[in-house]
Amino acid sequence: MKHLMAYCLTLLLTLTAIQPAWAQNAEMTFNLQPRFVAGQQARYSLWTRRTTVTEVSLMGRQRKQQASYVINGEMTWSVLSVNGDGSATCQMTFDWLSLNMTMPDGSTKINDTRDGTAEVPSVWAVLNAMVGRSVEVTMNADGTATAVTGTDAMRSAAGDDVDLPEDLDFIETACDLATLPYAPAQASINQSWEAAFRWTHELGHMNHAINYTLTSVRKVQGIDLATVTGNGILTLDLDQTKLPPQDNVNVDIALEDGNITSQILLDLDRHEAVGRNVVMKTRIRTTMDNGENAIVQTTHETIHSQALRISETDPTP
Repeated sequence: MKHLMAYCLTLLLTLTAIQPAWAQNAEMTFNLQPRFVAGQQARYSLWTRRTTVTEVSLMGRQRKQQASYVINGEMTWSVLSVNGDGSATCQMTFDWLSLNMTMPDGSTKINDTRDGTAEVPSVWAVLNAMVGRSVEVTMNADGTATAVTGTDAMRSAAGDDVDLPEDLDFIETACDLATLPYAPAQASINQSWEAAFRWTHELGHMNHAINYTLTSVRKVQGIDLATVTGNGILTLDLDQTKLPPQDNVNVDIALEDGNITSQILLDLDRHEAVGRNVVMKTRIRTTMDNGENAIVQTTHETIHSQALRISETDPTP
């Protein structure tokens, strides 16, 4: 799935690059905001690879290790109802999920809801609780998601001993799927705009300040596709309550570098995303000092995510 999806998205990006652009001028504008239609549906193939490289230094000695995991899945996005102001209630449903882990020693652990493979039972329990249980999403007319309902059913299915993602994580998923949040209703080629997001992180919250630019509009296989690129800076709001207790140890944590880049392809006929490619990189330094010795841990993390629309359905007349 990973190789097929990466190939399809690369091919799509290549096609947009070689197709002739519109005869564009400064007065031509394009509506990049969603156009929600009740009954409209799209299915997306999802892929995320998270790679973590950890370097530890203590008393002149250094140690380095790497671990990663890959998430694959498919999700159905449906528009349930549309309000007069253009906002909507939508629904997202994970059709299946898998999570394959590569441990520091090179061994792998496979978890897949399609065949019940559960080499890490706690991970499989999370995936299984999320699959087949729909989450309703409140969407603004500008493509931003503001609230979700339905996660309680997932938590009940998972049980008390399983930690599921927070509601804010599901809101983030909705914002990174079918719409381009905060996109303008009138955008010209090379026009830029700013967007800000605040998402959960293991250490608190990560703030995303992103500059988006409409770089081109091209016709590919009969579809008018807008290409939007994004570049942003990440900042970390540390939550001390998420840190483990450290008796008589001074802990200092700092995000030394954080950036995000993205490419989004928008179908201007349906006003929804066809594909998106996002890379987020962070470097976090943690220093633990007990007054005699200091341990310095530097964590380099790269999260590469892709979403590709694999089918779409219009409402029945």
